[in-house]
Amino acid sequence: MKPFRLTVSAVVFSAVPALASPIPQQEVLDHNGSIMIVDYREQTIRYLLPRRSLPVESVQMSFAGTIQYHGVAEGTAYVYKRGCGFAMYEVRGGYDPSVPGYVMVGAAPVRAKGGCHVVGYTMESKNSRLVYKDIDDQAAYLGDL
Repeated sequence: MKPFRLTVSAVVFSAVPALASPIPQQEVLDHNGSIMIVDYREQTIRYLLPRRSLPVESVQMSFAGTIQYHGVAEGTAYVYKRGCGFAMYEVRGGYDPSVPGYVMVGAAPVRAKGGCHVVGYTMESKNSRLVYKDIDDQAAYLGDL
């Protein structure tokens, strides 16, 4: 009976990879003109090639928390202002195939007029809805990583 179990297990095991599609460890996304990298092992989204007008550098954090491949995402988003440190806020959402990409929402920080201090949070900010769109040519960005 024991050899029979091993044979059945081997057949089932070898059939599973053929049915399941591989989940990447990383992929690139577009976020308002910046190229981002999502790392499913680290559970982060970071800037890879930030838009020139942003006060961020490559590898700076945009999101950290839980992000499932084409699934749920929730955690902490980071927003940057020139001359200030980053501000954090909670977001949640997930993959939206109609985008296609991740959409996360949360009350974004409001800074003091002319300053850096966070004085509140609002859903009216452009940062309260984050959209990370799929990029078709993954190899163009991930080839050297």
